[in-house]
Amino acid sequence: MPASRSWFIADEPTTALDVTVQKQILQLIRELQRNSGTAILFITHDLGVVAKLCDRVVVMHGGRVLESASAAQLFASPVHDYTRALVRSYPRFDRPGDELKADSCGAHAAACRRGARARCA
Repeated sequence: MPASRSWFIADEPTTALDVTVQKQILQLIRELQRNSGTAILFITHDLGVVAKLCDRVVVMHGGRVLESASAAQLFASPVHDYTRALVRSYPRFDRPGDELKADSCGAHAAACRRGARARCA
């Protein structure tokens, strides 16, 4: 990538990679950002990567922005019901005994589009 870029989009850059290769890719992305000041729009479903890599987070569902916050704020106190469900669904290794919880659309059904609602049911 040319050094003159001020930003780039990384759309699921670590999806389907084994953890060793994923770590290497994330290190390269961090180095690029740190060394060049490049802003990165990092698109992912992996909340673990988000927690470790991102400064700000935008949560989307059904093509709509539901919440935007700093990563620390989002994980500490998510505002939207859908974001809370996402955060709760991700296993936390820093809290022994946490159970994996899955939610249906339930409380955030109004935010779902018809196709998403069918997947959540």
